[in-house]
Parts: sequence; structure tokens; C-alpha cells
Amino acid sequence: MATPGNGTLLRLALDSGIDQAARLKAVVAMGAGTSPPSLQGLRAVVATADPAVQRRAIERLGKLGTPNDLEFLRQIRTDNPVTKQWLRTATAFISYRHRLGTDRLDSPRVRVAAETTEAAPIRSGAPTEAMTNRMRRLVPAVPGIRLAEEPVRRFECGSSELALVLNQDVIDDGAATLPERQALLAVLLRYNNETGAYDPAYYFLTDPSRSGTFRVSGARSSGRVGVHGTGSVEGTVMRFEVNASESPDEHPLTVTGSFDLATGALDFETARVEPRFSELQQQGRKQPRLIDRPER
Repeated sequence: MATPGNGTLLRLALDSGIDQAARLKAVVAMGAGTSPPSLQGLRAVVATADPAVQRRAIERLGKLGTPNDLEFLRQIRTDNPVTKQWLRTATAFISYRHRLGTDRLDSPRVRVAAETTEAAPIRSGAPTEAMTNRMRRLVPAVPGIRLAEEPVRRFECGSSELALVLNQDVIDDGAATLPERQALLAVLLRYNNETGAYDPAYYFLTDPSRSGTFRVSGARSSGRVGVHGTGSVEGTVMRFEVNASESPDEHPLTVTGSFDLATGALDFETARVEPRFSELQQQGRKQPRLIDRPER
């Protein structure tokens, strides 16, 4: 059986004579772990002439690569603007994951003004026993990041179940380091009913800003920033305000609150939604919420 990073997967990924979809699947399988053969294989695929296959290898290397891969990716030359963007995203992910402070994601150009929106409530709740047990069987849910063993919060958004999981390295370093060093703070995972696995929905990234504050970016797997804002730290508590940089139907556009990295306590002070919908339309929209319900 082919294992991540072995010769079979590498040959498939580099074989221009087979279907592109099969080559992309080979790259994804190769990028399922952080072993030296896996990383060596991804570096080899980055040199391929197929832009789609090359970009997938770049994306996986950004999520899994070592600090040494930062220079490797910087040396890649291309005239393709899409590939250039994928390279910038990959080097930023390596910088955040290893807290290097060398590269960062660009601030989104589109922001939704908080003061023009209306309030909508959000309630909080702890992870269910079923969620915790599923995640224990699936560790590591996100290769390349040392996530905490258990989620700190669960979300329900429509029919989706989501789990917020902290980066154990950030927990070990302490909340006080967030205004000082870049970090991949946490990952929001969405449960896939078909595969029984949790897939990353958002990576929450932080980097120092000014006067003891830091930027907070919620990036999708593609690197596109979906939410963006600021944060500050008081003891173990992180205070934040984030705005949507796009207009998704199932997300509040502005959220303010606090999060205790030591206890996992999450307090939403404000959650606002788009003003262009009528009150009746607002009520009919699916709103993300943290649900209090019995353990199961």
C-alpha cells in the first residue's frame, strides 16, 4: 500500500500522462504527514510544470513545512500571479506556525463597518462527550500543528458542527506572548458527516500590532482571510473584535468578546449581522451559535 511520501505517490504526482485529479489526490495523500519523505516529495512536486499540481504542493508545504522551507519557497520563480499568491500564503503559514515573524498574510481590503450593523445574540457551550471522543480517534486532525488533545468549544452553524481547538504550543508559551510574537492560535474544525473526520474551516492567526495589541486573522485553508480584527491580552484572557472581510450568509459580520486561554471560557459581548436585510429576513438567516445542551 502506498504511504505518504513514498515513491509510488511521488511518481503519480509527477506523471503528466495521467489524469490531473489523480495527481492532485497523490499530492494530498503525500501531504498527510510531516515525515521527511513526505516533505521531500512535496518539494519535488513544487518543480512540476502543471500549475494546479504545483500550487497544491505549495499549499501543503506551507501547512507542513519546516522553517527551512521558507527559503525554499522564496527561491521559486514564476510569472503566474495566482501561483505567486499561493507562495505568499504558504510562506506566511510557515512563519505563523513556527512563530518566526518574517512573513504575514495581507490585511483584507474589504471590511464591513461595525457601527452600521445590528445586534444578534450568541450563546456558549462546552464540547460534548461525542465530539471529544471523535476527535481523540482522529488526532492529529491537522498535521503540522500540535493541537491540544481536546476542543475548548463547540459551535453549531445550521447543520454544521464545529470545534475550536487551541495550538498547544501557544498554550505552553502563554497568552502574554501574543502581542510579542506571531502565532497560529487555534483552528476551527468542521465535522464532515460523510467521512467522519474534522476538516479545517478557519485557521486563527495573530501577529503583533502596536501598543500591546495584535492582529487577528481567520484564514480559510486557501489562505483567504474571512474575518479580521484586533486583540489584546489581560492576564490569560484575550479580548478581541473581528469583522467579516467578506459577506458570507452564515456568519455574523462583527463579533466582540473575550476568551480565556487557561480555562477555555468564551464570552461574546456583541454579534452583529448585515443591515441590508429586513428584520424578518434576519430572523430567517442561519446564525452561528454556541449551544448549551446535555452531554451525550
